Amino acid sequence: MEEISQSAENAKNILLSMLVSLLVLDIVTIIFSQNFTGIGRILLTVALIWFTLEGYQWAKWVSIVCFFLGSGLGIIVGLAFISKSKMGIVLILMGIYLAVPALYLLLSRNLETYFQYKRNKRKKL
Repeated sequence: MEEISQSAENAKNILLSMLVSLLVLDIVTIIFSQNFTGIGRILLTVALIWFTLEGYQWAKWVSIVCFFLGSGLGIIVGLAFISKSKMGIVLILMGIYLAVPALYLLLSRNLETYFQYKRNKRKKL
């Protein structure tokens, strides 16, 4: 059976840490806003994380697009509100934070090695 390299496993763990931190932030936001319709969004996010970590290409690209859309929107809205409230700074920081996993998904060779391993493992089943 094919073994996965330690660097690919580490890349997966780094991505998982980023995704879980964003998920926790989302859950905390839902709890504080008391907008429990966001539970559906949480479930979809968990499903997307699972499919991404299983190496599905479509999930990787949906994640990248969502991260970049959220990042761009956060930065644009943050810049619009920066002079009116401190929330503008928070939105800009959140926009930057959302760009990090997208860039990691795009640029990490070790992560791509991990995804390839998962795809090969799935094909063998």
